Amino acid sequence: MRRSLSTGLLLLLLPLPAADADQPFLVAAHRGGRGIAPENTLGAFRLSHATWGAQGIWLEMDLHLTADGVPVIIHDADLSRTTTCTGLVHEKLLSELAGCDAGEPFSGWGAFEPIPTLRAVLDEGCEAGWRLMIEIKDVPTDPDFDPSGASKVAGVLDELATRIDCTRAAWAERISFQSFWPPSLDHLELAAPEFDTIFLTTSDLVNDLGFPAASNIAYATARGYEVSAPDEGADDLDATTIAGAHAAGRIVIPWTVNDAARIAGLRAAGADGVITDLPALAY
Repeated sequence: MRRSLSTGLLLLLLPLPAADADQPFLVAAHRGGRGIAPENTLGAFRLSHATWGAQGIWLEMDLHLTADGVPVIIHDADLSRTTTCTGLVHEKLLSELAGCDAGEPFSGWGAFEPIPTLRAVLDEGCEAGWRLMIEIKDVPTDPDFDPSGASKVAGVLDELATRIDCTRAAWAERISFQSFWPPSLDHLELAAPEFDTIFLTTSDLVNDLGFPAASNIAYATARGYEVSAPDEGADDLDATTIAGAHAAGRIVIPWTVNDAARIAGLRAAGADGVITDLPALAY
């Protein structure tokens, strides 16, 4: 592809304490840091960036479309778990989401947190220097599933195309896209090759829903995705598998790792970073 993350995402992280100074360790705050703030909110993004921005923190987030096609930042297709509203995101107009409080479900937060639009994230993140890891939510179990993988990608790229401050070119080193659904990443590779793509997989092999880390790496390599992001619980996520990924030119960033010893072990095994609810564990 056009570049590798070793000269893209990873170089943005210097200086960062690491066992090997030549391999900075990427840390992404999962859903903005859902262990310390209401997930997928501007409050979470601000807090994580204020705390670890100097060390190169990435802000991981999730994206769905409203009924009027506006990209909004929320994990679930249903509003009820993370906000004070009910119903499905893709059946609501943006105006209908205005009163939904994403802060109240987080104990002790206190402040009202709206469901952010992608535009709001880009507006604030442009000037503030945020690094964004955006997950395109599109899997067969979602009520708004698009098998083509095209609709949410188009919504994101349309939003980026309107920027006059931070253009697509300006964001190229500060936005990466991830998905469990390969067609979404394929659309991004074709339509926006300046952005890095991250392939996510689960490891729930008991229920025949997941994949070994080696399968993730093989698929990411074959499809040209820059980053392999297997579930940290994959049985074969070890130094040998990670070395194989590096030999194939892939970066390995497991998710979601919320144990300090496990983070240290993955780092020692050669992982290039982690996605975590609790970024402090990785610093």
